[in-house]
Amino acid sequence: VFPQGGKEMFMVVDQKGVFRDKNFQKAVAAVTPQAKPDKNKELHKEEDSDIHKVVSMCVERNLDPVIVFSFSKKGVEGLS
Repeated sequence: VFPQGGKEMFMVVDQKGVFRDKNFQKAVAAVTPQAKPDKNKELHKEEDSDIHKVVSMCVERNLDPVIVFSFSKKGVEGLS
């Protein structure tokens, strides 16, 4: 899990499918409230966006290929 606005990723389910409650609690605690985006600014185009952070980290750690889900229609459109 990579919380929105977070700085690190948390493994909440390991390779054997075991749920890691402590990591889940850390991820929940790391969630930061986000300011409303400026409507004049393109969404998620900055290099410091959460999507960019996740993909970059996965590539750096040789965890690619990776699938990233976005549950925001505007976010997906901004990333296309």
